Amino acid sequence: MREILATLGISKLEDLIGRTELLEVIAGNTPGQQNLNLAPILSDAGVDPELPRYCSEERNPPWDKGELAEQMVSDCMDAIKNSSGGEFEYRVNNTHRSIGARLSGEIARIHGNHGMSETPITLHLNGTAGQSFGVWNAGGLNMYLEGDANDYVCKGMAGGKVVITPPGNSHFKSQDATIIGNTCLYGATGGKLLAAGLAGERFAVRNSGAHAVVEGIGDHGCEYMTGGIVTILGNTGSNFGAGMTGGIAYVLDLDRNFIDRINKELIDIHRIADESMESHRVYLQSAIGEYVQETQSEWGQYILENFNHFQRKIWMVKPKAAEFDSLLETLQSNAA
Repeated sequence: MREILATLGISKLEDLIGRTELLEVIAGNTPGQQNLNLAPILSDAGVDPELPRYCSEERNPPWDKGELAEQMVSDCMDAIKNSSGGEFEYRVNNTHRSIGARLSGEIARIHGNHGMSETPITLHLNGTAGQSFGVWNAGGLNMYLEGDANDYVCKGMAGGKVVITPPGNSHFKSQDATIIGNTCLYGATGGKLLAAGLAGERFAVRNSGAHAVVEGIGDHGCEYMTGGIVTILGNTGSNFGAGMTGGIAYVLDLDRNFIDRINKELIDIHRIADESMESHRVYLQSAIGEYVQETQSEWGQYILENFNHFQRKIWMVKPKAAEFDSLLETLQSNAA
Protein backbone atom coordinates (compact mmCIF):
# COMPACT_ATOMS: atom_id res chain seq x y z
CA MET A 1 0.00 0.00 0.00
CA ARG A 2 2.83 2.36 0.91
CA GLU A 3 4.47 1.73 -2.45
CA ILE A 4 1.25 2.45 -4.37
CA LEU A 5 0.65 5.65 -2.38
CA ALA A 6 4.21 6.77 -3.10
CA THR A 7 3.74 6.34 -6.84
CA LEU A 8 0.72 8.64 -6.57
CA GLY A 9 2.58 11.21 -4.51
CA ILE A 10 0.31 10.61 -1.52
CA SER A 11 1.72 10.27 1.98
CA LYS A 12 -1.34 9.08 3.91
CA LEU A 13 -4.73 7.49 3.18
CA GLU A 14 -6.71 10.51 4.41
CA ASP A 15 -5.22 12.56 1.58
CA LEU A 16 -6.43 10.00 -0.97
CA ILE A 17 -10.12 10.39 -0.13
CA GLY A 18 -12.02 12.20 -2.86
CA ARG A 19 -9.11 12.25 -5.33
CA THR A 20 -11.14 10.80 -8.17
CA GLU A 21 -8.90 12.50 -10.75
CA LEU A 22 -6.33 9.81 -9.95
CA LEU A 23 -8.65 7.11 -11.30
CA GLU A 24 -8.46 5.97 -14.89
CA VAL A 25 -11.51 4.66 -16.73
CA ILE A 26 -10.80 1.47 -18.65
CA ALA A 27 -13.15 0.60 -21.49
CA GLY A 28 -15.21 -2.51 -20.80
CA ASN A 29 -15.20 -5.61 -22.96
CA THR A 30 -18.91 -6.41 -22.84
CA PRO A 31 -21.93 -4.36 -23.97
CA GLY A 32 -23.09 -4.15 -20.37
CA GLN A 33 -19.75 -2.74 -19.21
CA GLN A 34 -19.61 -0.29 -22.10
CA ASN A 35 -23.03 1.05 -21.17
CA LEU A 36 -22.00 1.87 -17.61
CA ASN A 37 -21.99 5.57 -16.76
CA LEU A 38 -19.26 6.10 -14.19
CA ALA A 39 -19.53 9.90 -14.14
CA PRO A 40 -21.46 10.02 -10.82
CA ILE A 41 -18.74 7.93 -9.15
CA LEU A 42 -15.89 10.02 -10.57
CA SER A 43 -17.53 13.37 -9.81
CA ASP A 44 -16.21 15.57 -7.02
CA ALA A 45 -19.81 16.75 -6.47
CA GLY A 46 -18.61 20.34 -6.56
CA VAL A 47 -17.10 20.15 -3.07
CA ASP A 48 -14.39 22.74 -2.36
CA PRO A 49 -11.05 20.91 -2.50
CA GLU A 50 -10.00 22.69 0.70
CA LEU A 51 -12.80 21.05 2.68
CA PRO A 52 -12.28 17.67 4.39
CA ARG A 53 -13.57 14.59 2.58
CA TYR A 54 -14.16 12.56 5.73
CA CYS A 55 -15.70 13.01 9.16
CA SER A 56 -13.63 15.41 11.23
CA GLU A 57 -15.94 15.56 14.25
CA GLU A 58 -15.30 13.03 17.02
CA ARG A 59 -19.03 12.49 17.50
CA ASN A 60 -22.40 14.13 16.89
CA PRO A 61 -24.63 14.97 19.85
CA PRO A 62 -27.72 12.71 19.86
CA TRP A 63 -31.11 14.13 19.01
CA ASP A 64 -32.59 12.23 21.94
CA LYS A 65 -31.19 13.59 25.17
CA GLY A 66 -33.02 10.89 27.13
CA GLU A 67 -35.27 13.44 28.82
CA LEU A 68 -38.49 11.44 28.34
CA ALA A 69 -36.82 8.28 29.65
CA GLU A 70 -35.62 10.13 32.74
CA GLN A 71 -39.08 11.64 33.25
CA MET A 72 -40.56 8.13 33.20
CA VAL A 73 -38.08 6.97 35.82
CA SER A 74 -38.88 9.99 37.99
CA ASP A 75 -42.63 9.39 37.70
CA CYS A 76 -42.44 5.63 38.33
CA MET A 77 -39.63 5.36 40.88
CA ASP A 78 -41.84 5.23 43.97
CA ALA A 79 -44.03 2.55 42.38
CA ILE A 80 -40.92 0.53 41.55
CA LYS A 81 -39.41 0.83 45.01
CA ASN A 82 -42.70 -0.09 46.69
CA SER A 83 -43.59 -2.83 44.16
CA SER A 84 -46.98 -1.17 43.90
CA GLY A 85 -47.09 -0.84 40.10
CA GLY A 86 -49.27 1.73 38.42
CA GLU A 87 -50.38 3.19 35.09
CA PHE A 88 -48.78 6.15 33.33
CA GLU A 89 -49.38 7.93 30.00
CA TYR A 90 -46.90 9.56 27.62
CA ARG A 91 -46.59 10.85 24.08
CA VAL A 92 -43.63 9.52 22.06
CA ASN A 93 -42.02 10.32 18.71
CA ASN A 94 -39.35 8.69 16.58
CA THR A 95 -36.48 10.59 18.21
CA HIS A 96 -37.24 8.83 21.50
CA ARG A 97 -35.01 5.77 21.33
CA SER A 98 -34.84 2.76 23.64
CA ILE A 99 -38.02 3.75 25.45
CA GLY A 100 -38.52 1.43 28.42
CA ALA A 101 -34.84 0.61 28.86
CA ARG A 102 -34.29 2.96 31.81
CA LEU A 103 -37.40 1.70 33.58
CA SER A 104 -36.45 -1.92 32.97
CA GLY A 105 -33.01 -1.20 34.33
CA GLU A 106 -34.42 0.23 37.57
CA ILE A 107 -36.88 -2.64 37.93
CA ALA A 108 -34.15 -5.24 37.39
CA ARG A 109 -31.72 -3.43 39.69
CA ILE A 110 -34.16 -3.56 42.60
CA HIS A 111 -36.30 -6.63 41.89
CA GLY A 112 -34.47 -8.70 39.27
CA ASN A 113 -35.82 -9.55 35.83
CA HIS A 114 -39.21 -10.83 37.01
CA GLY A 115 -39.65 -9.51 40.54
CA MET A 116 -42.46 -7.10 39.68
CA SER A 117 -44.34 -9.33 37.24
CA GLU A 118 -47.38 -9.53 39.52
CA THR A 119 -47.61 -5.76 40.08
CA PRO A 120 -46.25 -4.26 36.86
CA ILE A 121 -45.67 -0.72 35.75
CA THR A 122 -48.01 -0.14 32.78
CA LEU A 123 -47.25 2.58 30.24
CA HIS A 124 -49.91 3.82 27.81
CA LEU A 125 -48.07 5.49 24.93
CA ASN A 126 -49.24 7.31 21.83
CA GLY A 127 -47.25 8.16 18.70
CA THR A 128 -44.32 6.72 16.77
CA ALA A 129 -41.58 5.15 18.88
CA GLY A 130 -37.95 5.41 17.81
CA GLN A 131 -35.51 2.54 17.49
CA SER A 132 -35.28 -0.19 20.12
CA PHE A 133 -38.68 0.35 21.70
CA GLY A 134 -38.98 -2.13 24.59
CA VAL A 135 -35.29 -3.07 24.50
CA TRP A 136 -34.29 -5.34 27.43
CA ASN A 137 -37.85 -5.18 28.69
CA ALA A 138 -38.07 -6.61 32.20
CA GLY A 139 -40.85 -8.57 33.83
CA GLY A 140 -42.75 -5.86 35.67
CA LEU A 141 -43.02 -3.48 32.71
CA ASN A 142 -45.95 -3.62 30.29
CA MET A 143 -46.06 -1.08 27.46
CA TYR A 144 -49.08 -0.35 25.27
CA LEU A 145 -48.30 1.78 22.23
CA GLU A 146 -51.03 3.21 20.00
CA GLY A 147 -49.17 4.07 16.82
CA ASP A 148 -46.13 2.32 15.36
CA ALA A 149 -42.47 1.69 16.07
CA ASN A 150 -39.15 1.57 14.25
CA ASP A 151 -36.53 -1.21 14.10
CA TYR A 152 -35.33 -3.44 16.96
CA VAL A 153 -38.59 -3.53 18.92
CA CYS A 154 -38.09 -5.71 22.04
CA LYS A 155 -34.43 -6.35 21.34
CA GLY A 156 -33.06 -8.43 24.23
CA MET A 157 -36.51 -8.55 25.86
CA ALA A 158 -36.43 -10.53 29.12
CA GLY A 159 -40.04 -10.33 30.33
CA GLY A 160 -43.15 -8.21 30.55
CA LYS A 161 -45.44 -7.39 27.66
CA VAL A 162 -45.32 -5.00 24.71
CA VAL A 163 -48.55 -4.39 22.78
CA ILE A 164 -48.60 -2.22 19.65
CA THR A 165 -51.81 -1.22 17.87
CA PRO A 166 -52.66 1.19 15.05
CA PRO A 167 -54.13 4.61 15.94
CA GLY A 168 -57.73 4.33 16.98
CA ASN A 169 -58.94 6.58 14.14
CA SER A 170 -57.17 4.61 11.39
CA HIS A 171 -59.25 3.00 8.65
CA PHE A 172 -56.72 0.68 6.98
CA LYS A 173 -56.64 -3.06 7.51
CA SER A 174 -53.98 -3.94 10.04
CA GLN A 175 -52.98 -7.11 8.16
CA ASP A 176 -52.02 -4.94 5.17
CA ALA A 177 -49.98 -2.31 7.01
CA THR A 178 -46.52 -2.37 8.59
CA ILE A 179 -46.54 -1.45 12.28
CA ILE A 180 -43.00 -2.36 13.44
CA GLY A 181 -39.65 -2.36 11.68
CA ASN A 182 -36.81 -4.82 11.12
CA THR A 183 -34.92 -7.14 13.48
CA CYS A 184 -37.55 -7.13 16.22
CA LEU A 185 -37.07 -9.50 19.19
CA TYR A 186 -33.37 -9.76 18.37
CA GLY A 187 -31.88 -11.90 21.13
CA ALA A 188 -35.04 -11.82 23.28
CA THR A 189 -35.11 -14.28 26.18
CA GLY A 190 -38.69 -13.90 27.46
CA GLY A 191 -41.81 -11.77 27.58
CA LYS A 192 -44.52 -11.18 24.97
CA LEU A 193 -44.78 -8.98 21.89
CA LEU A 194 -48.23 -8.51 20.36
CA ALA A 195 -48.37 -6.23 17.31
CA ALA A 196 -51.50 -5.65 15.23
CA GLY A 197 -49.89 -5.35 11.83
CA LEU A 198 -46.91 -6.42 9.78
CA ALA A 199 -43.29 -6.64 10.91
CA GLY A 200 -40.19 -6.14 8.77
CA GLU A 201 -37.30 -8.44 8.00
CA ARG A 202 -35.44 -10.76 10.40
CA PHE A 203 -38.35 -10.93 12.84
CA ALA A 204 -37.40 -12.90 16.00
CA VAL A 205 -33.78 -13.32 14.90
CA ARG A 206 -31.92 -15.14 17.71
CA ASN A 207 -35.08 -15.21 19.81
CA SER A 208 -34.53 -17.66 22.65
CA GLY A 209 -37.66 -17.37 24.76
CA ALA A 210 -40.13 -14.63 23.86
CA HIS A 211 -43.67 -15.30 22.66
CA ALA A 212 -44.96 -13.12 19.83
CA VAL A 213 -47.96 -12.64 17.55
CA VAL A 214 -47.91 -10.46 14.41
CA GLU A 215 -49.91 -10.42 11.18
CA GLY A 216 -47.12 -10.96 8.65
CA ILE A 217 -43.35 -10.50 8.29
CA GLY A 218 -40.60 -9.91 5.73
CA ASP A 219 -37.61 -12.04 4.75
CA HIS A 220 -35.45 -14.16 7.09
CA GLY A 221 -38.08 -14.69 9.78
CA CYS A 222 -37.02 -16.65 12.90
CA GLU A 223 -33.41 -16.60 11.73
CA TYR A 224 -31.11 -18.41 14.22
CA MET A 225 -34.03 -18.75 16.64
CA THR A 226 -33.28 -21.04 19.58
CA GLY A 227 -36.46 -20.82 21.70
CA GLY A 228 -39.81 -19.14 22.23
CA ILE A 229 -43.04 -19.30 20.24
CA VAL A 230 -43.77 -17.05 17.26
CA THR A 231 -47.22 -16.85 15.65
CA ILE A 232 -47.56 -15.17 12.26
CA LEU A 233 -51.14 -14.56 11.15
CA GLY A 234 -50.21 -13.97 7.54
CA ASN A 235 -47.55 -14.41 4.91
CA THR A 236 -43.80 -14.33 5.35
CA GLY A 237 -40.89 -13.36 3.15
CA SER A 238 -38.26 -15.78 1.89
CA ASN A 239 -35.60 -17.76 3.78
CA PHE A 240 -37.81 -18.42 6.78
CA GLY A 241 -36.18 -20.43 9.59
CA ALA A 242 -32.57 -20.14 8.42
CA GLY A 243 -30.37 -21.47 11.23
CA MET A 244 -33.39 -22.09 13.49
CA THR A 245 -32.45 -24.69 16.10
CA GLY A 246 -35.15 -24.22 18.77
CA GLY A 247 -38.61 -22.93 19.54
CA ILE A 248 -41.79 -23.15 17.47
CA ALA A 249 -43.35 -20.94 14.82
CA TYR A 250 -46.91 -21.03 13.52
CA VAL A 251 -47.49 -19.49 10.09
CA LEU A 252 -50.81 -18.81 8.37
CA ASP A 253 -50.05 -19.65 4.73
CA LEU A 254 -52.63 -17.50 2.95
CA ASP A 255 -51.06 -17.72 -0.52
CA ARG A 256 -50.10 -21.41 -0.30
CA ASN A 257 -46.44 -20.69 -1.02
CA PHE A 258 -44.85 -20.97 2.42
CA ILE A 259 -43.16 -24.26 1.54
CA ASP A 260 -41.23 -22.38 -1.16
CA ARG A 261 -40.18 -19.65 1.27
CA ILE A 262 -38.57 -21.72 4.01
CA ASN A 263 -34.93 -22.59 4.50
CA LYS A 264 -35.09 -26.39 4.64
CA GLU A 265 -31.64 -26.96 6.13
CA LEU A 266 -32.65 -27.21 9.80
CA ILE A 267 -36.47 -27.11 10.01
CA ASP A 268 -39.51 -29.27 9.33
CA ILE A 269 -43.07 -28.04 8.78
CA HIS A 270 -46.32 -29.79 9.74
CA ARG A 271 -49.99 -28.99 9.30
CA ILE A 272 -51.69 -28.33 12.64
CA ALA A 273 -54.92 -29.78 11.24
CA ASP A 274 -53.40 -33.28 11.66
CA GLU A 275 -54.94 -35.36 14.45
CA SER A 276 -51.64 -35.54 16.35
CA MET A 277 -51.48 -31.73 16.64
CA GLU A 278 -54.38 -31.16 19.04
CA SER A 279 -52.21 -29.53 21.72
CA HIS A 280 -50.89 -27.07 19.15
CA ARG A 281 -54.38 -26.13 18.03
CA VAL A 282 -55.44 -25.53 21.63
CA TYR A 283 -52.39 -23.36 22.28
CA LEU A 284 -52.84 -21.41 19.08
CA GLN A 285 -56.47 -20.59 19.79
CA SER A 286 -55.49 -19.41 23.26
CA ALA A 287 -52.60 -17.29 21.93
CA ILE A 288 -54.78 -15.67 19.25
CA GLY A 289 -57.50 -15.08 21.84
CA GLU A 290 -55.08 -13.18 24.09
CA TYR A 291 -53.78 -11.30 21.07
CA VAL A 292 -57.29 -10.18 20.08
CA GLN A 293 -58.11 -9.18 23.64
CA GLU A 294 -54.98 -7.02 23.90
CA THR A 295 -54.89 -5.50 20.39
CA GLN A 296 -58.57 -5.53 19.33
CA SER A 297 -57.33 -6.82 15.97
CA GLU A 298 -60.23 -7.37 13.57
CA TRP A 299 -58.09 -9.75 11.54
CA GLY A 300 -57.23 -11.79 14.61
CA GLN A 301 -60.89 -11.89 15.61
CA TYR A 302 -61.88 -13.07 12.13
CA ILE A 303 -59.33 -15.89 12.27
CA LEU A 304 -60.51 -16.90 15.72
CA GLU A 305 -64.15 -16.99 14.65
CA ASN A 306 -63.27 -19.08 11.59
CA PHE A 307 -60.52 -21.15 13.15
CA ASN A 308 -61.77 -24.46 11.72
CA HIS A 309 -61.35 -22.99 8.24
CA PHE A 310 -57.97 -21.31 8.85
CA GLN A 311 -56.36 -24.22 10.70
CA ARG A 312 -56.00 -26.04 7.37
CA LYS A 313 -53.75 -23.21 6.18
CA ILE A 314 -51.51 -23.05 9.25
CA TRP A 315 -48.06 -24.63 9.36
CA MET A 316 -46.16 -25.48 12.52
CA VAL A 317 -42.41 -24.96 12.09
CA LYS A 318 -39.94 -26.79 14.31
CA PRO A 319 -36.27 -27.76 14.26
CA LYS A 320 -35.66 -31.13 12.61
CA ALA A 321 -34.20 -32.61 15.77
CA ALA A 322 -37.23 -31.77 17.92
CA GLU A 323 -40.26 -34.01 18.52
CA PHE A 324 -43.36 -31.87 18.04
CA ASP A 325 -45.55 -33.86 20.42
CA SER A 326 -43.54 -32.70 23.45
CA LEU A 327 -41.96 -29.50 22.16
CA LEU A 328 -44.92 -27.22 22.90
CA GLU A 329 -45.30 -28.55 26.44
CA THR A 330 -41.59 -27.99 27.11
CA LEU A 331 -41.67 -24.43 25.79
CA GLN A 332 -44.77 -23.51 27.79
CA SER A 333 -43.21 -25.01 30.91
CA ASN A 334 -40.01 -23.01 30.40
CA ALA A 335 -42.01 -19.82 29.86
CA ALA A 336 -43.95 -20.37 33.07
